[in-house]
Amino acid sequence: SVHARALSSTSPPSVSVDLSNVSSHVVRADAPGGVPGEEGLLRKLVTQIRVRGPMTIKEFMTAALTHPKHGYYMRDEEVFGRGGDFVTSPEVSHVFGELVGVWCVACWEGLGKPARLRLIEAGPGRGTLMADVLRSTAVFPSFQEALSIEMIEVSERLRAEQRRTLSEVEVGAELQVRWHAGLESIEAEDDVPELLVAHEFLDALPVHQLVRTA
Repeated sequence: SVHARALSSTSPPSVSVDLSNVSSHVVRADAPGGVPGEEGLLRKLVTQIRVRGPMTIKEFMTAALTHPKHGYYMRDEEVFGRGGDFVTSPEVSHVFGELVGVWCVACWEGLGKPARLRLIEAGPGRGTLMADVLRSTAVFPSFQEALSIEMIEVSERLRAEQRRTLSEVEVGAELQVRWHAGLESIEAEDDVPELLVAHEFLDALPVHQLVRTA
């Protein structure tokens, strides 16, 4: 996105690209070795590679996971929970999120019980973990009064599900909850400590593949 912003300000000359022959090289979803249901993304990736050249592993993973229409986490289908593709720890038992909540309170107390505390969750899924954190810490009203909650989520569908989940939780104080597309949009404040929870999140991020040569 940084490169896109930099290039957009240079007003390059218009370029016409003939893509009429590109579609003939695209693997069909119903062909041997094709990917059922993914022809749309496959077509876009093949077109990009033929026009711009090879893409990095990170670019490929980013498109596969978060493409606005075809990305795995952006689809309308259920991803998490018993009706989805996999079940994470918070979906198995409330105890997991409750223990994370106790850890948050312990950290807050170790910081001297500051009047303000920012709790950030990256990749909140269906909101189950945060709901359990809030439910288990409701017995510490002064802790919840200090909280502001920031949720990092790129999927609008999952954001809506997280809102529904959190709206059903009875808490000890009125809480502020804000959603962000990335960590960079959360402005740090010198006098506000932050706790960051990222359960089963880092392993799903796009990565750079490095090759060691001579």
